[in-house]
Amino acid sequence: MNPFELTSQLMSIASVTGTEAAVGEFLSSHIAGLGYRVERQNVAADRFNVLGFAGDARVILCTHIDTVPPILPVREDNEYLYGRGACDTKGIIAAMLEAGNRLRRDGTTDFGYLFVVGEETDSAGAKVYTLWRRAGLHAQLGRLVGFGKSSLTPQEESERRQHFDRAM
Repeated sequence: MNPFELTSQLMSIASVTGTEAAVGEFLSSHIAGLGYRVERQNVAADRFNVLGFAGDARVILCTHIDTVPPILPVREDNEYLYGRGACDTKGIIAAMLEAGNRLRRDGTTDFGYLFVVGEETDSAGAKVYTLWRRAGLHAQLGRLVGFGKSSLTPQEESERRQHFDRAM
């Protein structure tokens, strides 16, 4: 799928802030199909960030997956796509993925993607990711955002939780 087609496909999936799940599901499946290792970072009920890794990421390409209302129909002419997300930010997602495809084709794999929820309102997805990175929670991510049991001691858990609560 070329970037123009991918942009159109993404634009056809409504993702007004708070309702990003369908576009997150699509992106997770799409980038997994391209050979990226995909992770989801739970942000709130039915809301998650999507991370995709080509290898051990030194650089993360990041944008958001939510849009503002109202939902607009997708239309196109010989040169442009029109509708919600064409420029902000579904077209950007397609361009980022194309850049990644070219990087991998040239042998570069030390990058990843971060697609966050909530940028148009409270930046909830960016806050959760930033907290995770600052607190060094790579292995403990699930416990803070709802994926399972933590291997942290009770004291470490308390400190991380306080840090998380301050950040939110």
